[in-house]
Amino acid sequence: MELSATPAGHKRCVTIAATEPKDLREKCDQDEAAAMKTEESFVEQEPEGFDVTAPLHDLTGKLVGALGIDFKQQTGTDESQSPQTHSSAPKELEQQKPSKAFFFQSVSAD
Repeated sequence: MELSATPAGHKRCVTIAATEPKDLREKCDQDEAAAMKTEESFVEQEPEGFDVTAPLHDLTGKLVGALGIDFKQQTGTDESQSPQTHSSAPKELEQQKPSKAFFFQSVSAD
């Protein structure tokens, strides 16, 4: 799973949270760029499953980033049956964050 956004004052999108630490601060790929440009989910079939990237919006509906999730392919499925329509993660995340600035807040160790 990856969360990507463009920090304030920057021109390029980067991965700001990921399950794979090596992906942090990496420049956004085609899938994140496509999801943010079109504001529609981008589905890429890979050898082991699907990479689904969905745009993320704040509570006012403004685009703030993208959420990417990898799904293992189940026997007999193809892109038309991808998890894109079954994943509620982007909508759930959109309802939990107040703004893009929320992504870039400092976290205290209290």
